[in-house]
Amino acid sequence: MVAELHADRCEVSVRRGMFSTKRSPLTANAAGAASLATALASLLAQADAGVPRRACLTVPDEHVYYALLPASAAWPKRYELAARHFAETLGRQNLRVGLSLVDNGKSWLAAAIEDADLAQWKQTFAESGFELRSVRPALLHDLDRIAPDVPDDSALAIVRSEGAMLVSIAQGTLVDLRWERGHAIDLEQRIVAFSRSAGTQGKELPVVVYSDDEVVSESVARFAAGHGWKSLRFAKDSAEVAA
Repeated sequence: MVAELHADRCEVSVRRGMFSTKRSPLTANAAGAASLATALASLLAQADAGVPRRACLTVPDEHVYYALLPASAAWPKRYELAARHFAETLGRQNLRVGLSLVDNGKSWLAAAIEDADLAQWKQTFAESGFELRSVRPALLHDLDRIAPDVPDDSALAIVRSEGAMLVSIAQGTLVDLRWERGHAIDLEQRIVAFSRSAGTQGKELPVVVYSDDEVVSESVARFAAGHGWKSLRFAKDSAEVAA
């Protein structure tokens, strides 16, 4: 079973068959863990007794601390070095750290979540009879989904209902990323400023904007069109390039 937690809703789904990639999603509209509990209850009420009890959870960027680290460190020490980075930059020790190789093995994308958040999610799943087996940050989920449509030199804005994850890419390599809080309508000029700061010789990087929220994606497409930016519009199973 797969669950996607958003700031204002949660979507849960199960495969329709053992060898099928298609899923039947259910959505619960509420805030945070409350939407997760509601979505799980809806799933159990509508699904048959054979629903899988092992769960994977995708969590929103506002619950995650990110860092780009060089992949030159010794393999056994990679988690230790990542944990030390977050401890030094955030002054936090109670974080659960995960690492993913990016840029063809040149960098680690380190992600850290609060132990308290993880404990709450595990408890919510357990109370509904599920075992939470893995947690994945939304940024990784979306990068996998849209990477083929993002140019090697660009500024990528992944816009959420609560803000945007801004990523600069040079020669296919992730260079910088930052979280900007705000509603979609307020983020336009911040995306412009980010593309200018990430560019060279005063030139803006080409901008690609994307949102996995159907309502937000409509607002994003409108201001993207005004700048001539490439817009990847919302789709349940894949990203579609706006006409």
